[in-house]
Amino acid sequence: MKNQVLLANGELWNTDPNTFKLTTKAMGNVSKYVYTDIYFSIRDNSKPQAKNKPEFVTVMLKKDKTLTVTCDQKTLTAKNVEEASNYGFRLTNGYFYGITLVNGDLQFKRMATGVDKIFDQGLIGKNGILYSVSDGKISNEKVVQAVGHAIYGWYLNTKGVLYGYWLNESNKYSFEKVDENVKSILNSNTYRKTDGTSVTKYLRYTDAYYNVEYPDFYVTPNYNLLLNGQKVLSNVENVVYPYGKPNCYLIVKRDGSIWRLQLGGNYKFDRVRTGDNSAKRITKTGGLTATKLSNTQAKITWRKVEGAKQYTIYRSSTKDGKYAKIGTSTTTSYIDKTVKKGQRYYYKVVVNGPRVLYDSVMSLPIAITI
Repeated sequence: MKNQVLLANGELWNTDPNTFKLTTKAMGNVSKYVYTDIYFSIRDNSKPQAKNKPEFVTVMLKKDKTLTVTCDQKTLTAKNVEEASNYGFRLTNGYFYGITLVNGDLQFKRMATGVDKIFDQGLIGKNGILYSVSDGKISNEKVVQAVGHAIYGWYLNTKGVLYGYWLNESNKYSFEKVDENVKSILNSNTYRKTDGTSVTKYLRYTDAYYNVEYPDFYVTPNYNLLLNGQKVLSNVENVVYPYGKPNCYLIVKRDGSIWRLQLGGNYKFDRVRTGDNSAKRITKTGGLTATKLSNTQAKITWRKVEGAKQYTIYRSSTKDGKYAKIGTSTTTSYIDKTVKKGQRYYYKVVVNGPRVLYDSVMSLPIAITI
């Protein structure tokens, strides 16, 4: 299978497996795209599975809510799909369908109703209760977010307390309190606290599962990566899923570079992708001036910024109030034709770069009375 990555703008790209560089665009308007080994998918155990079962399946959800599940034997489609995982999908009416095998044949099977969110083999009902598709109710308390599998995972309750859960030897769920003041779960190993700190750590049950001693990762609000309490990298955006093996991690820095962290014994970093310097945040503009042209027009000018694609102009009636967008310009000036006599206005300008994610912050304000 090709190595592919789904960008935030909905474009699916083929990538070089060694450098992580984008090579060719595969498709656009994609909401989610995952690979899954059918062995891990939800199966119908009431019938024996055929030996010629498909070994690899792709699950694609487009932004028009059309789902396509493809293997080497057939393609299945569904409409009105709100979200999908590599185990199933949820429709707008709250029905959950699993990706199942019936006598070796890939099929969709309705497995639950009244579902509000899904994750892998787990469901969150409209009542806020967490369920496993295969094993029923996991927890009795209300949950706002969860990640993981039917065997183990994390969930965040309505009080901001993060718990780990796992299916014990008695085939019942055990729980472990992980942390408090948690804002959200970012992925299967990383969560963000209310103060902005992101924490990456393995829990006791996953340590035992992999039989590996994993360190704790902390990405502080000022973007420093702490490994077992020691600063090892700066300007870090996030720590993401393991690369290649369970004892490898990818560190994404703010300049777009990616570093691979090899765990075990002496920790080792190596850069697998260089940063895109053109994607750094553009410097904000300065030198703003505002001139009254008439009782209904004002002209705003500013200094040119190298690398700017265009400029967006914002206006507010108070210096520290909410600034609303009023227009754009590809030059270093803009005429506001919506002012009124006797009113005072404050303007700010944002420099737009090649990509929206790398626009400048707002400039300092400039005021004028008409």
